[in-house]
Amino acid sequence: MPQPASTEAGHTSDVDEKKEESGEAESNNKRRSKGEVNGKERDAGTTKMRVMLCTRTQAQVTQLVRELRKTVYRPRMCVLASRDFYCIHKSVSRKPNKNAECEKLEQRRTGPMGGCRHRVNKQRLVSCPDLLPGGRCEVHDVETLVELGRDLDACPYYTAKAMAKDAELLLATYNYIVDPGIRETFGIDCRNTVVIIDEAHNLEDALVEVSSCHLPVTLLQQCFEELRAVIDTQQPALQKDAALLLRLVDALLRWREGCHGGAEAAVTATSSSCNDEASAKARVFAGSELLSLLDAAHLADWGAVVQLSAAMESLAVADLNRGRKNKQQQEGAAQAEEARRKQRRANQQLLSGPVSIALKDTIKVIRFFLSGERSFVNDFKLVYEKEDDSVSVWCMYPGVAFFPIANAALSVILTSGTLAPMGLFCSELGTSFPITIELNHFVTHEQVFVSAVTSSGGVDLTLTYQRVQQRNVMDAIGAALLAIAQVTPGTLPRPVSWTSYERANLLSSLRSSDVAAQPPLRRPLVRTKRR
Repeated sequence: MPQPASTEAGHTSDVDEKKEESGEAESNNKRRSKGEVNGKERDAGTTKMRVMLCTRTQAQVTQLVRELRKTVYRPRMCVLASRDFYCIHKSVSRKPNKNAECEKLEQRRTGPMGGCRHRVNKQRLVSCPDLLPGGRCEVHDVETLVELGRDLDACPYYTAKAMAKDAELLLATYNYIVDPGIRETFGIDCRNTVVIIDEAHNLEDALVEVSSCHLPVTLLQQCFEELRAVIDTQQPALQKDAALLLRLVDALLRWREGCHGGAEAAVTATSSSCNDEASAKARVFAGSELLSLLDAAHLADWGAVVQLSAAMESLAVADLNRGRKNKQQQEGAAQAEEARRKQRRANQQLLSGPVSIALKDTIKVIRFFLSGERSFVNDFKLVYEKEDDSVSVWCMYPGVAFFPIANAALSVILTSGTLAPMGLFCSELGTSFPITIELNHFVTHEQVFVSAVTSSGGVDLTLTYQRVQQRNVMDAIGAALLAIAQVTPGTLPRPVSWTSYERANLLSSLRSSDVAAQPPLRRPLVRTKRR
């Protein structure tokens, strides 16, 4: 099958809809080695070929639509975006957490499509003549769909989800392709798909972010309390699911207690930090520590991951069913005060929005961690962050999240102006790119010199936070700039990049020193404004 080719130049699940969608084929967890292609992933089945074009921001997606309008290419298209961009509900659209508010409407729904009238009317927008082939909005962006949605009183968000099923061209930001949870929610199947990722120099950060998680202890404790409350409902099916999830949360809290309280018996691995300053802020452990934690909770095998995912799905379905059933009961006994009081209690969600998202993200990261027959264990770090009292799982290897995409897609095309050096970029993604095109840079190799300056005038230039506050260190940096300017005539005045705005005292130090009066530096010293 074709190998991926390269050219250089926030979510919630909707249980009712996603069950009929295929989702992402994550069954490749039994890969014998990193990058091995599972035959089932390449089996296109009834999946039709299409193109998915992704870029970094929604503004850049709008630019792509603008360029598409200039061509004669008129595919069935769809622009995917979150409720933050698409929601037109009078009250929900003004709330900071539109996903959670939309789910609350779902809990109170009275019709077959939900409590939000805009969602009930989504078919008006799906079948709108303006969006059909030949229509004036056949090629549309987010703003266009929102405008039509307001005119037709129909939800643009659920319209986009419906249109995505038959679209020949999908346009979206990175997270719609790199996050398996979002892929499943929107029914994005990478099989038989040409994936094009623009501005791909930002891809590594997106891949690492989606395969990592950050869990404040206060949120873990909230997870623990809400799961315990589910167990107390005396419903056997829900009790079993909640108990499984509680086992994971309890394991993380116990591990944190070992780090926080100094109980070294709870911590089996040796922590490693870059320096004393970093050690004061966090304790970093190898991936084997996370594996030991999961193993102690009997959650270190793939079957347990599947069960955890099924448990979350079961609780989500139970929430929706409770909302419908309780609404019907209320209609039959609307005048009874006791019935209304019970209704208010029953309408409460089993799990709150933050807890549900935290559990889903944690399970997703564990899925990445155990994939490939545990071949990625050493690519993760388990971290206790002391500053905000939190537990984090860091993924250090972008290829972990990229493999499922590269192995399933028909072809992957990466475009950017700054992918060089290509060898290092391919290595970070862990994927071979048989076709690469790299344009020559207008700056030749002879014009570039790279060197590390470790000391100046006998002063060590190891710039930790404490040392960078010292006046003699700032003076040493100024002296180093002066020395460089003297041996490279014409180099200064030129921009000098400084890694942190917090260290802007270099500027004041240079202005007040004798160094700034020297001829090579006798220029106005300015600081660019922060964006």
